Amino acid sequence: MTVRGQDLPQSLWSQKDVQEACLMRYFVDELAQWFDTCDPSKHFAKVVPQRAANCPALLHAIFSASARHLSRSQYLRTNEALCLGKKLPFLGDDAALEYQSFVADENLLAAAVIMRFYEEVDSPLIGVDDETYLRGVQVFLNAQGTAAVRGGGLRLAAFWVGIRQGFHTSFIKQRIFQFDLSCCDHSTYRLLDQAEDPTLANRSMNNSGIIIKGWNRMAPPTFNPIYLRQPDRSRAEVLPELWFLDDCIVTAIQHWHLARILLAAFDPRVPRLGPDRRAVVGRREAEIKESMFVLCGDRVTDRLDQEALLGILTTTEDTHALSNTKAQVQLREAWDSSASPESRGM
Repeated sequence: MTVRGQDLPQSLWSQKDVQEACLMRYFVDELAQWFDTCDPSKHFAKVVPQRAANCPALLHAIFSASARHLSRSQYLRTNEALCLGKKLPFLGDDAALEYQSFVADENLLAAAVIMRFYEEVDSPLIGVDDETYLRGVQVFLNAQGTAAVRGGGLRLAAFWVGIRQGFHTSFIKQRIFQFDLSCCDHSTYRLLDQAEDPTLANRSMNNSGIIIKGWNRMAPPTFNPIYLRQPDRSRAEVLPELWFLDDCIVTAIQHWHLARILLAAFDPRVPRLGPDRRAVVGRREAEIKESMFVLCGDRVTDRLDQEALLGILTTTEDTHALSNTKAQVQLREAWDSSASPESRGM
C-alpha cells in the first residue's frame, strides 16, 4: 500500500528539509542520552521529539542544541558538516543562532533545560556564561517542582536535568545552590531506604551534604564497580579503571564525590590554630585528593598525575565537544603556582 504525502497527518516537521531532519535524528541518537542519564523511561529520547512535532519552542530548542553541538564536535572551519551520511552545507554558528531565536515560549521546562545545554556548549566559544536559560530553568523549577515530584513523566525528567545543571554551575562558580528543593521534603528523594538505581542517583543530588554519609552507606551492591583495576605505575598509569552497570550510577558516584569535596573543603570543625590543625588539614587534603582522582582537580601535585588528569579533560573535549580549555589553563596555572622552585626548574 502506498501512502501519499497529502494523506499523512501534518506536523511542524512534516515538511522539514534534510538538515533539520538530521538535527532531529542527531538529538535523539546522540544528545538525548545526556538528558536521560537518570531516567529509565528516556523521556527526552522518546517523548520530547513527539511533543516537538506540535510545539515550536521544543522543536527549535532541539535544532539549536543539535546544530551547536554538531558544529562543535566536527570543529567546523567551513559551513559544511556530515550527519547520517548527509552533507549539511548550511550548518554553522549562524544556523545555531537562527534556531535559538525561535525559542520564545519559556513556559516549557523541557525547552528551557535543552537551551541551557546549548548555553553550556556555547559559553566557552563566546567567553562568558550569562546563564540566561539557567535563570529560566530556576524560575520554572521553583514553580513546577511540586507538580513534577508528584506527577512524574517528562516534567520530572526535566526537573532533575535542571537540578544537575544548577548543581554543576554552583560548583564551578563556587556559590550556593540557588534552586528551591523544598518540594522534595516529603518525597522519596529525602529517604534512605532501598529504591531503584535512578531514584538513588537523584537522591545523591538532592541530599548532598544533608545525608551524604547515610546515602553512601545504604547504596546497593549495584553501585559498586563491576570491574576495578588499580593503575600500573610501571606503565606510567595514574588512574584506576572502573566499570559500572549504568550511566545513572556513574552520575550518582560523581555527585557523591562533588559533595564530599565541598564538605571536606569547608569543614567548620577544622581547627584554625593549634597543634591539631596540621593533622586535621592533612586528613581533609587526603579526602579531597582521593575524590579528585575520580573527578580531576588542582589538589594533585605529582606531574605524572597532573598530565593524566589533563588527558581526561582533552579526551572529554574531543569526544563530547564540550570545551574545557579554560579549565585546563586554570589547572596549569594552579599547579605552576603551587609547585616548588626546584620542580619548576626541572
